[in-house]
Amino acid sequence: MSEKKKVGLDIARSSTLVQEYQVASWERNELPTTPELTAIDEKIAKDPENAELHKERGLLLAGLGYYREAAECYSRAIAINPFNWEYYRHRAHRFVSCGYFADGAAESIKYGIISDESLFEIFESGDVKGNIENIVRRCVEIKSDIVSRDEFDTGERQKLNLGHTLGHAIERCSDFAVSHGHAVAIGTVRACIAAQKLGVCKDNISERVKKVMARNGLPVSTDIPVHELVGVMHRDKKCSSAGINLILPTKIGECILYKTSPDELESIYSL
Repeated sequence: MSEKKKVGLDIARSSTLVQEYQVASWERNELPTTPELTAIDEKIAKDPENAELHKERGLLLAGLGYYREAAECYSRAIAINPFNWEYYRHRAHRFVSCGYFADGAAESIKYGIISDESLFEIFESGDVKGNIENIVRRCVEIKSDIVSRDEFDTGERQKLNLGHTLGHAIERCSDFAVSHGHAVAIGTVRACIAAQKLGVCKDNISERVKKVMARNGLPVSTDIPVHELVGVMHRDKKCSSAGINLILPTKIGECILYKTSPDELESIYSL
């Protein structure tokens, strides 16, 4: 790590972790030129859809102290192969390295929207720090319950994808400059707006969701044109000529699978 990179890093200790970790800025940095980095970049140029190469690049950058850039590498690996738990673990570690917890808030708010209004209300109240253990426990319970009822991802388990289909498109269109949680936050807000537009949800939940996202340091919109996002969504593995299941809230704490044609996506997501 260069001396310039070390400036601004300080040591923080979590009350729940015995391990010390460095906290770095979430700002992008100019990367150094090293033989190892040049070599891995050359491999990726020849085989850009190789998730393991992106993971290796992430490990190399993390070792150099470029945590935000490492997280982007793991996001690229996940976009290629979303079924490798190791990529998620590495990305989570780098978020911690940057003291970047908003992404976790986005996923937790999502669980409240799909299954538990009281969980959602914790984020509305602003008392997140005082409820961390309860939040983590409840999120694990919700995911475990849903997965146990739909082990092979044929129906209910797809509700866990709330905000993710559009979110993944935002990540890709931004070249992963928009972090996963930020992208999911925007995708979730858009899903709420779409639910109201389609008459799936009668209440104006989109404004409520916008406020809770903003209160927890999350974005609620993107400047990326809808047609560009939809173009990427068409290439999503969940999308086929037979249709795509959108996850839309009927109210806070309840969602449904809404089957639609890929051709209708632009109309649905246009504001």
